[in-house]
Amino acid sequence: MDFIFKESEKFKIFWEKFVNENNNTTWSYLTKWLTYQKYYSSNIINDLSFIIVQSNKILCICPLFLEAKDGFNSFSFSDSYLRAPLFNISLSSKYNKKVEKQCFKRIDELALQNNVDKIMFMLDPLSENYKYNFLMEYGYLDTSTNTCIIDLTEKKVDIWSKLRNSYKSLINNGKKKYEVIIVDAEKIDYKTHNLYKELHHKTAGRITRCQETWDLQYEMLKNDNALLIGLKDNDRFVAFSYFTHHNENAYYGSSSDDPDYKTDIPLEHTIIWSAIEYYKKRDFKLLEIGHQQFGRQVFDHPSLKDINLSFFKRGFGGEIRTIYRGIKYYDKEYMKKDLEIKIKQCLVNYTVGGTK
Repeated sequence: MDFIFKESEKFKIFWEKFVNENNNTTWSYLTKWLTYQKYYSSNIINDLSFIIVQSNKILCICPLFLEAKDGFNSFSFSDSYLRAPLFNISLSSKYNKKVEKQCFKRIDELALQNNVDKIMFMLDPLSENYKYNFLMEYGYLDTSTNTCIIDLTEKKVDIWSKLRNSYKSLINNGKKKYEVIIVDAEKIDYKTHNLYKELHHKTAGRITRCQETWDLQYEMLKNDNALLIGLKDNDRFVAFSYFTHHNENAYYGSSSDDPDYKTDIPLEHTIIWSAIEYYKKRDFKLLEIGHQQFGRQVFDHPSLKDINLSFFKRGFGGEIRTIYRGIKYYDKEYMKKDLEIKIKQCLVNYTVGGTK
């Protein structure tokens, strides 16, 4: 088996070939999204992503960003989880396991060479139906969480029937009040995309990230790997949401709404239902609408806002599925400190039997 790294002229060609030819790849493995991540995270100091090839057959791709923060090194993204290595879907289970072992062996070698203290990986829930957290086989602590996924192969009437009852009138009223604007590869519009950026800044009260990330999001729209939905009240845009997609699977990424706009009719209900309708028309299979957090865990510390947002997303009737995640430590002292911090965060406002 040969390992190909970023320095090779073949790297981008092989990576994009794998992403385009393997139907288990998702938007999160697209080269433009990986480039977006490098612009987004100020902690990244090196890109050690690699590809495993044998006889010109691409066996595996592995995103691997080296980050440095507070004097410690990690393989992570923005001090959170990288997508785990993805293996060629055509491999037999026996050969897949052989490639898997070689892949994680090389990750360990790179970790030791770069003084890595921990690695954080997650298995993309849209990628394939993982039966268990195979990261645990390679020394990773299980830090799994949940997400909510809508099955778009169901009939539209059946998806509608699973909505929280209160959502139905909110969506109908929203469709009457707002004009729904679709920006995609067929209806590309830089001006509207720029308004989305400006409204995002207004919502956050600051410029949250560099221009390159917005340029890459626009490129993904042009390449049919994204969808932007806006709501207009007369001539005024009042909300936007950005979705990413690949291989008939989509993800609800970010949203922004005008903090100065006052309305009795919620905005996001109409946007998300419009996204469901859009992806249904295109015969997509799944739409992931986001993390499901119910309370504090040792490796997950949601705010009350996060918990309320999870409740809101569940109202669209999707299935709650596991996001398998894992952390591997290479330094026991660092592990001790890291776990102590996480346990302290978990105990904040915690009461026996649940979370305040």
